[in-house]
Amino acid sequence: MPTRLLPLAAMIVLLASCRRADRAGDRGAAVSVTRADSCAARDPAVTAAGVGQARLHARIATLPRGCVARDSAWSSEGSPERGTIVRVGAHEVLAVTTGTRDSSIQRVVVTDPALRAPGDAGVGSTVDALRRGHAPLCALAGEGRVALVAGDLPGLSFITDAAPAALPRGATPARAAAELPGRTLVTTVLVTGVAPACTD
Repeated sequence: MPTRLLPLAAMIVLLASCRRADRAGDRGAAVSVTRADSCAARDPAVTAAGVGQARLHARIATLPRGCVARDSAWSSEGSPERGTIVRVGAHEVLAVTTGTRDSSIQRVVVTDPALRAPGDAGVGSTVDALRRGHAPLCALAGEGRVALVAGDLPGLSFITDAAPAALPRGATPARAAAELPGRTLVTTVLVTGVAPACTD
């Protein structure tokens, strides 16, 4: 799949663990973020360009210091992956990078339901809601997940809680999306800037 779902599970686990660490936190190491360095609006929009200061192709080293929570690294199928937790207002996203701190952001992983794409699409949205607000929809499968892309929201993939088995075998991406149960939930939004073709 063009949006590369392969390392998604590892990235979601990483982002969740970082949030738990922030809540439990080491008070002595807490970062104070001032109002002037708040990193973004209160609820920045999720767009094909990124989220708040976490913009595709932006260099981590150029972000305001208070926006960078921590750097992280993990392995996906034996290949190293690097990322940085970036603060956007009162929220956090995972900016996936490669190489050193000067690396640019390649993908942004959003698991916070407060961060929304145009038309109120985001984590917690149902497939029915996406159908009503965004057409056409196409369904793609990878790493045990079904992802939806919308023709009017290029560059975003909506990862759902549906397994690929929910998709009709041999169906076109548009037909597969039409057959997906309406109560299926979006669990993650992946910002890639890549816009797979999706037509009726």
